[in-house]
Amino acid sequence: MNPSIYSIETLNLALCIVVLALGLWQYNKTRSKMVLKVSLAFGLLAIMHLMMLIPNLGTEFTFLIMSVGVIAYALVVFGLYSVITLKKPD
Repeated sequence: MNPSIYSIETLNLALCIVVLALGLWQYNKTRSKMVLKVSLAFGLLAIMHLMMLIPNLGTEFTFLIMSVGVIAYALVVFGLYSVITLKKPD
């Protein structure tokens, strides 16, 4: 893997961990399921970026890494969908 790719993956991993931590902190304050879903999605994305940083793992487990990413983005979609479809009281 190109050294600049390691830098990008490391930055993405760090940012995902920060968003995960902030999301869990907010979830503890609000108990919002949407916040929890998005936080868990960023946790999965952090795992995906960590897997990409492990030498030779990215080439041998491409399907697994892609699956983790797809599940993470699906969690974000479901979390946001639950907010979009939330009915406001009249």
